[in-house]
Amino acid sequence: MVAIQTLRRQEWWLQRAPAALEVALVVWIAWQCAVLLVPSGTRRDGADLPAAPQAERTAVGSIDPAAIVAQHLFGKPQAKPKAAPKPRPVAPPPPPPVVKPPIRLDAKLVGTAMAGDRSVAMILPMPGKAVDTFHVGDAVIPRVTVQRIYADHVVLDADGTPRELWLDKKAEAAAKGMPPPPPLVRQLPSRSPNRRNMGLSRQVVNDAMANFSRLLSQARILPHFTNGKADGFLVTDIAAGSLYQRLGLQNGDILTGVNGKPVTSMEQAMNMYRQLQTASSVDVTVRRGGSDYVFHYEIR
Repeated sequence: MVAIQTLRRQEWWLQRAPAALEVALVVWIAWQCAVLLVPSGTRRDGADLPAAPQAERTAVGSIDPAAIVAQHLFGKPQAKPKAAPKPRPVAPPPPPPVVKPPIRLDAKLVGTAMAGDRSVAMILPMPGKAVDTFHVGDAVIPRVTVQRIYADHVVLDADGTPRELWLDKKAEAAAKGMPPPPPLVRQLPSRSPNRRNMGLSRQVVNDAMANFSRLLSQARILPHFTNGKADGFLVTDIAAGSLYQRLGLQNGDILTGVNGKPVTSMEQAMNMYRQLQTASSVDVTVRRGGSDYVFHYEIR
């Protein structure tokens, strides 16, 4: 019977032990707060104690509540959650590449004049345009420039891609094998031995100019230099029956002027062809055997 009572008492204490521990913990915490708030040596009963000196009252009144909070009497506070990182700005996509339209090259090479760095190519840039002269580096059409000039072809740079233009071999072969036609130039009287007057048919000139590449292949016209200075164009390899022969030119002649103006560049030489095509009379100065002659042409 005594044993049963003892067991029941133990069970009763075990059931109430947690609550007793909680009460003891609260009392202990309250005691710790009192120790922190009240200076040592003071009595708990404030009614029986004399008034504290001014210095002590100041010390008690200067207690910083933040210092008490910093003690973490009831455990450490939970850490603040870190702010989510801001997303990095996304760079815009690169612009699409610029696609250039393909180059349509309808140019035609009609002649060349070899003179080292001064070499010239005569090119028809496109149908409907006039034949023009080009040096290395000149633009034939937009995005196409002359890169190299050879005797029978030129190399063009078309947006970084090499393109070649060749002389028309059929026209050149036809010019060499052409039989001599009947003379269509009539000699006109002249008072000066160094002046030759000639009458020329307009139809002959127009027919020759209609196939300019063939006309240029009927003779070689090269820049001529004296003491390193250009002073005209040397005419060689004249084809029989060609317009050059009808104009009275001979192999070795040097063209030095047109209508009284010196001819030292290929552009000026091209002006002679234009004058023959449009003017009713043209004067061409020719140096032959060291002497200068003026060939006066009446074109009708």
